[in-house]
Amino acid sequence: MTAVPHPRAGEFIIYGVHVTGHTPDGDATAGPIECLHSTDQGPNGAKECARSRSNDDEVYAAAVTSYVVDQPGTRRRVALFMNGKSQRRPYCTDEGMQWVRG
Repeated sequence: MTAVPHPRAGEFIIYGVHVTGHTPDGDATAGPIECLHSTDQGPNGAKECARSRSNDDEVYAAAVTSYVVDQPGTRRRVALFMNGKSQRRPYCTDEGMQWVRG
């Protein structure tokens, strides 16, 4: 896992949960942000949302990403969950995506 960013004075960080799934044909799909959590909530709510979603049958993985509001280029990978388990790398590898495609 990467370090969770800590807001500096005046910064507002949000945490988004993205889900990667698969179609009935076996193609990988990436969805929009499903839930947002703010700085005052910290990343734990987003991590729990991702952990829960990663257990759904149609979901391959759920990821947590942080963003600093009004500061482009500040997106950071925070966590990745597959089958309810936290992964060592907070992103899908090419090999992992090949597994999704079959």
